[in-house]
Formats: sequence, structure tokens, C-alpha cells
Amino acid sequence: MTSKNEKIKEVLEKEIIEEEECFVIMPISDPDGYKTGHFKMVYDDIFKKAIIDAGFKPYRADDSKSGNMIQIDIVKRIIEAPMAICDLSSKNPNVLFELGIRQAFDKPVLLVQEVGNGRIFDINTINTYEYKKECIYSEVLNDQREISSMLKATYESHSKGVGINSLIRLINISPAVYNTTGKVDSDEMLKVIFSEISGLKNEFSRNRRSLNMNKHSYSYVEIEDEARSLLQSIKNVDDSKKYLPIDIYKKNAELILSRCEKFLNKYENEARNLGSTQINNLFADIRLESMGLQIDLIPNYVIQNELEIDDDI
Repeated sequence: MTSKNEKIKEVLEKEIIEEEECFVIMPISDPDGYKTGHFKMVYDDIFKKAIIDAGFKPYRADDSKSGNMIQIDIVKRIIEAPMAICDLSSKNPNVLFELGIRQAFDKPVLLVQEVGNGRIFDINTINTYEYKKECIYSEVLNDQREISSMLKATYESHSKGVGINSLIRLINISPAVYNTTGKVDSDEMLKVIFSEISGLKNEFSRNRRSLNMNKHSYSYVEIEDEARSLLQSIKNVDDSKKYLPIDIYKKNAELILSRCEKFLNKYENEARNLGSTQINNLFADIRLESMGLQIDLIPNYVIQNELEIDDDI
């Protein structure tokens, strides 16, 4: 016979299941310099309560009941979770990688770390809440309240298009596109995701450099590097039409064409002044390759092209 307490527990668990997920990005094992179980204690004592009070269901990678959660499942949950919290305390490479995925797709994330850790993001618009490492009861309660409040504020702001802690919006570049419809091979999905992140990483680096440089002129090397990176991105998108749904492929093509237009507008006069045959050839290649993408955006062209290939077979 089920006890009253067990019934109450079942009701509460059902309510949590129906809530939107908040993915917790943090160290799973104990890094050097931390006592055994430290981050598990932080998760259980601070983050879980704060997340539930904010109206979300907490989830960490090791919460999987199957015990054999594969990397692609983790990546999907990182991208698809309506909200996320990321603990930067130990500057763990896996944590930073997962944060990079979340940022690349411009999904809301609250950044936290222990008091006393150096800031990773030395940017005014990137906010990081600092919680107390010692986990003293009164301080834990305060951290729970503060983190819960910031989770709600971050989620609501992102829903309104404000984008707190969004590097994508900070430097005004287009986010990566994730296929949420249809079935795509997991290896191909990871390949697309990593390709998107790599492209965004290069674009972010260039934009960050441009914020710090005197905007009088651009160097030969800078123009060449960006041109080659753009050509590689065009190739990646063109290759993706072999395995991505047409609507997702066309969306990616539109984003790349927008990048091509911005690149040409930004560097064309400077490239002409350089008088370099190699640079001029790269510009010609970009125009030629982008024309191929423009053709694919003509209604029914890709579909018709595939039908013609099938007929030939």
C-alpha cells in the first residue's frame, strides 16, 4: 500500500518532469585542488534548489538513468534545453567546450563560479555570479535565492530578444543553425555542429580583433585569412545538402550568403588598393561559389536537381 508521503513524492516528481529543462554545465569528476565530491555537493545543495525554484527541471549529464549517455545525446540536450547554467570555477576544458556549443546556438545561459576565481570573460556585458565555495548554510540559502532570480531574469530577457551573456549578439553575428526536424545520422550531426562552431569561432576572433584595432586599414593577412575561412564555410554548407533536409540547408545557405555580402562590402575597396593577384582571385572564388548557393535558393531548384540525378540513375 502506497504511503501518503510516497504519493506526494510521485506528484512532485511528475510536476518536475513536466517543467522545462535547465541543463547544468559543470565538472562531473573532481579536478585537482578540490576535495572529493565537491562539485556534486554544489550541484545538489545550491544549483538544484535554485533551478527548481526558478521553475525548471535540473539536469546534469550524470543524471541519466541509463548510465551510458553518449556524446551526441549530451550535445543535443545542451542545444535543446530551454535554459542552462554553467559553472566556470575550475576552467574545465569540457565545461568550456559545452559552453561554446550553447553560445554558438545563441541559447540562454547563466554563468556562475566560486568566489576568488579569475574571470574568463573580461567583458562588461558578460555577467558571472560568484557563489561561496565553503557551502555554509546561510550562504547556501543566499546563493540559491540569487541564482534562482538570475536564472529567471536571464531566461525572460532572452525570450524578449535582449540576450544576456550572449557573445553572438554582442559581436552581432548570426548563430549556428540546428536541425530539429527529420532524422540525421549522429556522426553527420556532430560534424555539422562542430563545423558551425569552428566558423563562429573564427568569426568571433576576427570581430574581437577588429574592436581593438585602428580602423584605418586592413592587412593583407587579415583579408586573406577571412577570405579562406569564408570559402571553407561555403564548402561546408554546400557539402551539407547531401544529408541535411532542404529547408535547413537553405537556411544555412542564406546565412553564408549574408556573410559573403558583408565580407565583400567590408574589404572590396581595401583589396583593390592592395593590388594582389592572389587576393583578387580569392574574391573571385567567393563570388563564384556564392552564386552556386544563390542558384540553390531558387524555389524547387535543389529538389528538381535531385530528381534529375535520380532519373539518370
